[in-house]
Amino acid sequence: PSDVYAFGIIAYFLFTGEFPFRGNYGSGRKKVRGKVISGNWLKFQENVNLPSLLMELIKHCCDRDPSKRPTAFKLGVITEAWSMDIGS
Repeated sequence: PSDVYAFGIIAYFLFTGEFPFRGNYGSGRKKVRGKVISGNWLKFQENVNLPSLLMELIKHCCDRDPSKRPTAFKLGVITEAWSMDIGS
């Protein structure tokens, strides 16, 4: 589940060139980690220029509940289907 979460964060950065969480979170990982541990999860920036299906997949990968995240296998199936769509 943590690998899928990391995939979501990295995908967001790769497709937008920005970190998914901006705002008043401080400059250090310690402050961000404190937010997560206290239950104040960071919210994704909504006004980004990404296809809605991709944004939904990224959000799904970063769900607070690890059991609601797609498995690595399911993620592979989804991205493979997208690559076939793009290739045709």
